[in-house]
Amino acid sequence: MDLPRKAGRQALFDHHTKRMKLSPDVDATRLAAATRGLSGAEIAYICRRAGVLCVKEALAKRTSHQDVVVTMANMLSAIEEMGPLHSRSSQSKQLRTPVRV
Repeated sequence: MDLPRKAGRQALFDHHTKRMKLSPDVDATRLAAATRGLSGAEIAYICRRAGVLCVKEALAKRTSHQDVVVTMANMLSAIEEMGPLHSRSSQSKQLRTPVRV
C-alpha cells in the first residue's frame, strides 16, 4: 500500500483531531506538508502524542481541564519526536522494494 499523499495526510489530520479541542493556529494543511513520507498510523500517533503533550503542559501549569487546547506547537513537537522524516521515507521505500534473487 502506498503512503498517503498531501490531501490524504490532511484528511487524516482532520479525522484524528476532530474530537480534540484545537487552537485556531492548528493548520492541517501545514501539518500535511510537514509529514511527507509518513503513514496513516504515524499521523494518528502524532495526533495522540500532541494531545498527551498538551495535557502534560496543562498539568504542569495547573490549568483547568476546560482550558486545555492542543496547539500547533504541540503538533510540531509530536512530529519532531518522530525523528528525521526524509530518512524514514527512504527507509520505507527500501523495505517495500522487492529483492531479486
